[in-house]
Amino acid sequence: MIYIEPYYSDKKINDYLLDMKPKSRILITFAHGLGDTTLFYPVVMKLREMYPHITIDLWVGCDQNTVWISADDIKDESYDFIFGLHYPLSEGTGVMKVDKCCQTEIGIKCPLSATVTPDYLPHYPNPIVAVHFNCTSGPQVNCSYDTAKLIWNEIIDTGLVPLEVHYKHCFHNPVNEQFNFVTSTVRNCQPNIQSLIGIIRNCFAFVGVSSGPVCVAMSCMPSRTLFLENGITLNHFSLNKEVKEISIKNYVHGSVFRFLSDLIIRDNFKEWRV
Repeated sequence: MIYIEPYYSDKKINDYLLDMKPKSRILITFAHGLGDTTLFYPVVMKLREMYPHITIDLWVGCDQNTVWISADDIKDESYDFIFGLHYPLSEGTGVMKVDKCCQTEIGIKCPLSATVTPDYLPHYPNPIVAVHFNCTSGPQVNCSYDTAKLIWNEIIDTGLVPLEVHYKHCFHNPVNEQFNFVTSTVRNCQPNIQSLIGIIRNCFAFVGVSSGPVCVAMSCMPSRTLFLENGITLNHFSLNKEVKEISIKNYVHGSVFRFLSDLIIRDNFKEWRV
């Protein structure tokens, strides 16, 4: 194994590749952020296309191995060469950062796919879970503060992103104040029914009490809707057996977490990588 320090004034990575024998194995270590990796990945793809007889692996840091297939060991003795990249800054040069890397470190022309919006990123489901704790006309069905906080934190614990979809529309009931633990909400946005439907339709899941938003969710994604029952049961709104229902009168801790975790497993939510 030969580790090449990231200084390529005399010889670029491509120069090494030109001299390599078939079945050689190289590793490129790329300890940079998400934006840099997103724009650099087409360069790796281009090198693999240019040298199909060579194994070209990539190592990425900052937990990006959840998206990009990454080598585990940057000191693996089975590699013939390991190349580290500085990915130099290009401010003030009039050249894109990825283009400068190709010029100064890789030694190839920057592929067009690295200069436009890439289309090779994994297609993940939207991680947002729409949440609604308040009913406009019947606040007696609302979530209590303690139960709502449990539910909010359980959504976070799954790795998903809770969003309160409570608009302060023309019929807004002033008793429905925002809970202090709610950190993302549409309350301060212009109330709009089309926007509400658009948000819910495109969310990963919906969790909420008897209200307009829960009816929207049951209509467009019944299997991803969890109805929070508090005196008014689900059969007042839907007989669709895909919709799940739990009671929040005596909320069982972990119920929302299990509902969302089952959806994540069902869809292999975290299994797609480039």
